[in-house]
Parts: sequence; structure tokens; C-alpha cells
Amino acid sequence: MAGIAAAGLRVTPAGHATTIGAIDIWADPRTGLPVEVQITGRGAARPVLTSSFLELSERRPGLGTVTPHPAPGVAFTTTSLPAVDSVLNGDGDGDHDGSPFPRQLGGSSHVAIPGSPPGVAVYGAGFSRFVLLPLPRSVAPAMLNAALDAGAGVLSVAGQTGALIRTPLLTVVMVRAGRRPAIFLFAGAVTPAVLENAATSLVAYLTRWFRTSR
Repeated sequence: MAGIAAAGLRVTPAGHATTIGAIDIWADPRTGLPVEVQITGRGAARPVLTSSFLELSERRPGLGTVTPHPAPGVAFTTTSLPAVDSVLNGDGDGDHDGSPFPRQLGGSSHVAIPGSPPGVAVYGAGFSRFVLLPLPRSVAPAMLNAALDAGAGVLSVAGQTGALIRTPLLTVVMVRAGRRPAIFLFAGAVTPAVLENAATSLVAYLTRWFRTSR
């Protein structure tokens, strides 16, 4: 592969919460660098995702090679997500480490990851991890409606409207929650049941907080 006689390793996730059936990794035996990765969905006969090198030179690239060079007239800017506690409208105090997110959702624990993007929470363990993020209010309703119009499954989560998007590997759930219902997105290589349980737990968490905060 890419001129390397690679050695193979297959990883088979335990449990049934993840949609991943197996991960095949082919790596350079000398450096351990993966040169091809194949991911097969649970119950599938063939990989649904393959990533590999066609050409490979294991040396430090020049700075010019890894520096982006936008085309003339292409502008860029750096922005950050609004504070999560603002998006949540102060919906609870979350973890004691200062995170506005709940400690657990649907039985999955919140994972603190240093340096992770602001406004994104990670839950679960191993291949059963998923992310949660509040969508900006300016675009969230349109995103939810577009998903439903495109054929996403309709969910009713604790009386709130939601959408389910399912692929052989990735599962996405969007759900309304909160006093002025914001829309939250859950995504991961997990089964729909995992995200539906997490979404139900989030709606209950926000409802409970509003009742006790009055």
C-alpha cells in the first residue's frame, strides 16, 4: 500500500451500542503509521468507509506545503461559538468543573477533553462516544425543518419535536429542548436508541432545572 508492505490489525468493538462492526488498520511496521483504514458497519459485508494513501513519503514537509493558499478574492475569518451557557439560557449549572452540560445523558457520562472546541460536549466511552452541541438560534429551525423535509425520521422526545438521520455508520438526532426551545444536535457512530435516550435525558434535565429555578 503506497509502496509499503503494511501489517494489518482488526479491531472489533464490544457491545452493541456502536454502529461499527470492525475497523481494519494497515500500518507501516517500522513506524506504526496507518496507510489504510477500513471501517465496516455492524452487519455489513463490505467496508462503508475507506481511507488510504496513494503516495507516501515519511519525512517532514516544507512549510509551504502545509500552509493554506486561498485563491484571489477568497476571504476568511476566525470566529468562535457563543458561550454555551448563553445558548442554553442559563439552563442549569452542569458539571462542577464549570461545564454547562449535564454530567450524564441517557446513562452516558460526560467526558472532559482538554482543548476540545467550545460549545461541544462529548459523552460515552470507546466507540460508543457521541457529541452534543447546541445549534445557533439563527439557523437551527431551518436546519431541523430541512432535515424533516428531506425525509429524516420524525421523533417525539418527551413531547418535543425531533429528527433522526441514520446512515450505516453515523447517526444524528436533532431535538428541541428548553424554556425557549433551543435545538440540540447529537451525533456519533452509535445506534439511534443511544441518541434518543440521551435526547430524552437532556429534555428532562432542562425541564427539571426550570421547575426548580422558579
